[in-house]
Amino acid sequence: MFQTQFLGAEDDLEKYSTLAPNYLALDGVQEKLCLLPAAKTPEEVAYNASVLHQLRSQHFDVLTEFFRVNWDLLDDLAAQVRERLTLDGPSVQPYLERVVLTAGLPAFEGAVGQVQEEQV
Repeated sequence: MFQTQFLGAEDDLEKYSTLAPNYLALDGVQEKLCLLPAAKTPEEVAYNASVLHQLRSQHFDVLTEFFRVNWDLLDDLAAQVRERLTLDGPSVQPYLERVVLTAGLPAFEGAVGQVQEEQV
């Protein structure tokens, strides 16, 4: 886009590893994931690393599904940005209302968009 190459994913794992402790510090998250809070032995550290890797994989799957479901919306929004170069709040609002929040994403109070029912 705009004749520029973006390499944003190069340090994603490093960023994720930095953000994960903040997520894990939330009340009850460590217990829910069965992490060993005082891991010291190589086995305990490896176990926690395995749990974090699994968590990252789950997050990746959730985001992949979100972007798959909202791909047409993102294309439409990108076309508007290319055409108009900037979008203000009222111009973005109709796109936000079309967002489908897929399973696994947190629900936010007052969030716009639609919630996709989990398929059983």
